[in-house]
Amino acid sequence: MLQAVIKVADTHKEQWQEMPEFVESFASLRAYETKMRELVQRKQLLKQPFGRIKAELRSEFALIIGKLGAYLRLVARKNKDYHLAMVTDFTVAGFERMNGQRTLALAENIVAYTDQYETELDAFDTATDLVEKAKAQILVFKEQGLIPSERRRLLGETTQQIIRLSQEIMDFLKKELDFLMRYFTDIAPVFFNAFKNARVIPKLNGISRGRSGDDSDAGNNGNPPNDNGSSPPNGDGNDTGSDPEDDGDDPPANTPV
Repeated sequence: MLQAVIKVADTHKEQWQEMPEFVESFASLRAYETKMRELVQRKQLLKQPFGRIKAELRSEFALIIGKLGAYLRLVARKNKDYHLAMVTDFTVAGFERMNGQRTLALAENIVAYTDQYETELDAFDTATDLVEKAKAQILVFKEQGLIPSERRRLLGETTQQIIRLSQEIMDFLKKELDFLMRYFTDIAPVFFNAFKNARVIPKLNGISRGRSGDDSDAGNNGNPPNDNGSSPPNGDGNDTGSDPEDDGDDPPANTPV
């Protein structure tokens, strides 16, 4: 529903683009939509099977770290840095077989040495680009290659963030934007009616949700919708009780409003 409201606003932009109150309100709505999309995507990512994520990450990550390791081995020989020589004594295939903790520790160690020998690495054309890619890959690995218990914790936190943001969006729509939109009831009825129709929450399980201004708009007897639009499980929406890999029957997460 949130995306439908934004689409209506874009279609009838000529009606409100000169009015600061509406410019600010629709900008806030876009910010809400962006934040919700990011949270939903993060939850979907956290729910992916751990084994598949590791396999997808290993190949590219290993190549990047392997190339940097090769450059640093040359630097180690030149500077007679025996500790660096030991750190870089690995192969791409060996890197891919390491467990998650060793993978992360070695990658962070390699990147730390690239900072120490930044001047020497300038002699290699692709070194700077590889360092940036390595840093990005480390962040991705931390986010996606987590141990199951950590992923369960983040999944629960993300679910709660989605629930809180859903309620915040509904409050914004009902208490601010719906009120402002009454201005267009007579002067721009096509815009007002399109907005009103966009504000209808789709039927779920045969139960119709209310229109803007109705108490039923938030749905679920006052409970905020979760990230697939339905009522929170057991009334609290907490996903932390089970492993993400065991959530195969959980429906895909969509923007909840």
